[in-house]
Amino acid sequence: MAISASELKLYKSVTNSDSGSNGGRMSTTQVVTGVANNLFPNVTNTQRTSGITRYRKAWLKNTNSEGRSLDNTYLWIRTLTQAGDYLRLHAGTNTDTQSDATAYTGWKGSGVANAVITGGSDTTLDVLADAATGFNNGDIVHISDGVNEEFITLDSTSGVSWAGSVATLTIADGATVENSYSSGTGTIIGACVNLGSIDSSSSLWSETNIHSGTYDETTYPLVTYNEGTVEDTWTLTFTGSGAFSVSGSVTGSVGSGTTSSDFQPANGSSYYFKIDKDGWSGTWTTGDSITFATHHAAKSIWIKEIVPAGCASYSNNKPQIGIYGESGA
Repeated sequence: MAISASELKLYKSVTNSDSGSNGGRMSTTQVVTGVANNLFPNVTNTQRTSGITRYRKAWLKNTNSEGRSLDNTYLWIRTLTQAGDYLRLHAGTNTDTQSDATAYTGWKGSGVANAVITGGSDTTLDVLADAATGFNNGDIVHISDGVNEEFITLDSTSGVSWAGSVATLTIADGATVENSYSSGTGTIIGACVNLGSIDSSSSLWSETNIHSGTYDETTYPLVTYNEGTVEDTWTLTFTGSGAFSVSGSVTGSVGSGTTSSDFQPANGSSYYFKIDKDGWSGTWTTGDSITFATHHAAKSIWIKEIVPAGCASYSNNKPQIGIYGESGA
């Protein structure tokens, strides 16, 4: 079965503030869609008058229970803000903070069609952006009028030119847009953050201080789970000839097991990982250890809100972020 929309969830970072430590690792707090102030707080009168730039980090998590990857994952600004502020997007890492994000370049923005776009012939299109940033050479760009939509790729060296807040976008390789679009607010054009594939995985299996035991991680690889696997580095330590304990550098202890049974520590309704009992062979001795890493089925994105000084007050400001992805194996 394909990945369903309900299996794609947004989560907050462990720190949510306006300080340099804002961001960091993924938390267990889900961002509930359609709820006011679910990620950003309200803009105060003082902030609106003087202007402010704020950052928040969110995580897109693929919780598909069949372990399918979400491939060719793109995010973009799907609807513009109704107020005088505007948003920019940028990919994050597993641990970066606001202190890192403030130095990032190539932020992705959006705008509306500044002229009619003719399908099958136009190799360029004009976008009225909310500021003279947000489109970059080589970007993947999403176009939609609510009926038709498509992705285009901009030329890598001359894909964007600016005249004030109007960006002229040139499609790579002389390609044309497929569909026709009207000018104005009915056609939204957004530069995409490319998150690639999102699924759980493992790496860095290393057996140390081993006497005569071994584990065949090629034939019996570590099993990971989209819902339960977390980003962590684990140490498995033998406490006897066939008994061991496992602890994560962040998660802490997840219990003990033996080589005669599958080791599958629970994480909520899912599992952190599974070690197959059939992979063990030889004789293990107290103190033997194995280290490995697991990677969650989630990737992060920074959202930057720019409030220019003197913005008018607006009580119901709800921009949207679009998500596109393909169900993989």
